[in-house]
Amino acid sequence: MPYLFRAGFPAFLVEIYLPKKAGFQGTLYKTLVDAKNPDIVVDHITSHKNEIREMFEKEWELGRNKFTESFIKELSEEINKIYVGFSMYEVDGVFFGNDDAAPCEERTQVIRLIFEYPISENLSNDVILEVKKFLRSPVRNLSEYDCCRTEYLNELSNVEGWVAKIGIFLIGFIVHRLTQAADSAPYLRQDEIWMTSFWSMVLNKFLPIRNL
Repeated sequence: MPYLFRAGFPAFLVEIYLPKKAGFQGTLYKTLVDAKNPDIVVDHITSHKNEIREMFEKEWELGRNKFTESFIKELSEEINKIYVGFSMYEVDGVFFGNDDAAPCEERTQVIRLIFEYPISENLSNDVILEVKKFLRSPVRNLSEYDCCRTEYLNELSNVEGWVAKIGIFLIGFIVHRLTQAADSAPYLRQDEIWMTSFWSMVLNKFLPIRNL
């Protein structure tokens, strides 16, 4: 069956880094599977909303402004479109402590998630290009972004809401559950848990022609 190359779907990639320890494995896998269940996600976020808000309220203005019951409900309704899966891999790492120049070797587990912005069929290529520019821009809010045309602002507002939903999903459910696991056992506690975001990503696809 012939495949057709389709280029340039706006997306971004997130990775979460954890030490490869047996104590994390059960919670990690269950969290990544439970994340597909809207009821579990909403119940967790609403049950721990004060702790979750405290995690990001100082550094993330968009999340702070969006973190309402109605917005969490919107997230639950879209979770199956936002979160479509995950992958994991491991790397060998060497770290240096603050007070010790001696290297410390530790195997690191990386959880990789890709989020693709849903493009409707009626969006022009110019609007899609502006969506990509907005995702790659260093600004934190749409109000700070220099949009080239005012008629694109409605779509960019949708993008901003989509980013906020993903951020609350990642911090409020996945990362918060992992911090709970770390706090439950002294040997799992971490000085830092890292989450990286790659905003310049573009997703290219090879699609069977019958699916187009």
